Amino acid sequence: MSSRGASGSSSIRAADLRSTGTGGTAVDGLTRFGLPFAASSEDRAGMQALIAQRKREELLILTNLEPAVLSAFELEDRTYVVGHSQEAGLWLAVGVQRDDLAELLPARRSRPYAGLIPTRPRTEAVETA
Repeated sequence: MSSRGASGSSSIRAADLRSTGTGGTAVDGLTRFGLPFAASSEDRAGMQALIAQRKREELLILTNLEPAVLSAFELEDRTYVVGHSQEAGLWLAVGVQRDDLAELLPARRSRPYAGLIPTRPRTEAVETA
């Protein structure tokens, strides 16, 4: 990956939804896919603030979401992809389109809605009597 990543991203920020009543954690100054990378655990309000403050060139990935939390996010006028994986649970990537994620998520099981949305058109089976 070049100095510009998926969808022209120049940095990656990841946040995991933390349990109520637990303290947050944060780490900065890392590199992932050749790009500056920061990660933290956030509550719902912290995640909404990350969405609101996201820089245009930043890929924001929010993980371990719950449907009620995801539906509360203000995502109008933003490009985003929602997916689910066993490791990250329900996740949201802001600032990227589905096709751009192939570079970051090469394994089929990691792609958005793996196994639920076919990657190529299916042919309908026709039953005969």
